[in-house]
Amino acid sequence: CDVGIYQNWLDKTATGLDAPQGARRDLQEKLHTENNHGSDDEITGKKRKAEHFQHDHNNQGHEHAPRTDVEQVAVDKEGEDTASHRLSEALLRIVVKKGIITPEELVAMVTSIDSFGADAEGARLVVKAWTDPKFRDLLLSDARKACIALGIAASNNTASTVLTAVENTETVHNVVVCTLCSCYPRNILGMAPDWYKSRSYRSRVIINPREVLREFGTEFDPGSNVEVRVNDSTADLRYMVVPMQPSGTRGWPEEDLRQLVTRDSLIGVTRAHSPDPALFTKFGSVRLPNAAKAFIFDCDGTLVDSNRLHLNAYKEVFAKYGLAFDARRVAELFGASSREILATISKEQGKDVDVEAMSLMKKDVYESTLPSVKRIESTFKVVEAAFAAKIPMAVVSGCRNVGKTLAAAGLERYFKVMLGQEDYENSKPAPDGYLKAARLLGVDPGACVGFEDAPFGFQALKAAQYLMTINVMHMDGYVQS
Repeated sequence: CDVGIYQNWLDKTATGLDAPQGARRDLQEKLHTENNHGSDDEITGKKRKAEHFQHDHNNQGHEHAPRTDVEQVAVDKEGEDTASHRLSEALLRIVVKKGIITPEELVAMVTSIDSFGADAEGARLVVKAWTDPKFRDLLLSDARKACIALGIAASNNTASTVLTAVENTETVHNVVVCTLCSCYPRNILGMAPDWYKSRSYRSRVIINPREVLREFGTEFDPGSNVEVRVNDSTADLRYMVVPMQPSGTRGWPEEDLRQLVTRDSLIGVTRAHSPDPALFTKFGSVRLPNAAKAFIFDCDGTLVDSNRLHLNAYKEVFAKYGLAFDARRVAELFGASSREILATISKEQGKDVDVEAMSLMKKDVYESTLPSVKRIESTFKVVEAAFAAKIPMAVVSGCRNVGKTLAAAGLERYFKVMLGQEDYENSKPAPDGYLKAARLLGVDPGACVGFEDAPFGFQALKAAQYLMTINVMHMDGYVQS
């Protein structure tokens, strides 16, 4: 266990205060100090610099009474360990043991009550980090700049504070505490829960964090060798935890991912929620809602690794007609028909060209390279699993003759409906193609899951009001040339 700060004033023998009675008192009696830190058996590794040990609140709009007074207030608020309190705790242990309620359900209810009315800014930061590797790096290196990028105030409105984000991984689990009082990134996480401010939590989590985590339902597999790090906040420095993204949710839309990030997972006492196995089934690497009745896919860049071939075809056409080729600009328009892409770029460059002739040439150049097209394996695993489960599937492409591309990649047989740009009126970002595919499958759009890789496609699926949109580029194992 790696603890950022621990000082002996939390020990009742150091403060001269009596700890709460009963179990709390027993736990407090476990506390002991060695050179103003925890025992070498419990605390190893790095310590924070000396100035952090002072917990200085000068000129920060956040002043403390003497430590003994602060702790006495905390003890007074927790109250005596009365018979009714012991009875309620015993009842809680019984209902959990009998499976009437799970620790996770209890935590969810308490979190909902404590966080009522709070903005989910922490969840926004975490989900952005899950889906954008560059933003993740920024958040971990400079959380203030990351917050500014999303229009979030990183500093509490009551004091000038520095926000630091720490990441949970397969080998490291972070948890946050303020051993002095209740320093907490309120702008990011909302109001601090009562248990976070309690003397019991503040003293116990630095000495026996695994036991405290276990009480929140967070346990580690035997032999996993997970290192637990306790991060101690100060008036100047506040922490938030970036929890691991639950398995099977890579590719999920951000609004759905935000529902998995809880306040307690941002403190580190729990993990982010995992999808309920009763409501979701895993197809390939991604968990999809059981309410889904059909899966509908884009083609290029989603099912087949063909975007490179399209770009090469556009490059050849542009060269013949005297247009400057910008691969990034062309890719931004993917999802629209080739006619629309060519018309847009020729207009941007002030060229009067025969768009129809260019479109036909682009089609011929692209189709001549079809023998080299390959399927995208991460998406194919979803298709294969859905086909085995007899879930109807369709393809909606912005290109003509989509069946040729699917046949070249060996995918044609998996789909009941295949629509190219010639099969519906308005191309993406209009929803026409996705609405027609659902109609031909006989499934309500609200019961369909859509798979896309391009902005125009995402807009089309949103307009079609599908049940869920999967960004295939975020799925595990997604690779395209």
